[in-house]
Amino acid sequence: MDGAQDDSYTPSAVCVLAGGSTNALARVMPRVALFDTPRPPVGWVALPLGRPPGTGIATFVVRVVVLENHSGGSDTRVSGLRILGPAPASYTHPRAHET
Repeated sequence: MDGAQDDSYTPSAVCVLAGGSTNALARVMPRVALFDTPRPPVGWVALPLGRPPGTGIATFVVRVVVLENHSGGSDTRVSGLRILGPAPASYTHPRAHET
């Protein structure tokens, strides 16, 4: 997100739903405030999923619902969304041995 450039387009609160299909979604994060300062963030915002947070979840579908925008904006601009899972214990990055 780029709160400096897209002030009223920046989401300030979201809800995250996940499940096995679009017909079986459950709220895994009912309401998350993306920032608690007067100035919105610039860059990536991490939302660790799971209970307890950061343990992860097994899912096929993730839906992020924007509940509220900064400065009362009515439209939203999200530049990108990354969903990362845990790397297997035996995983070796392809470039790990490059010098």
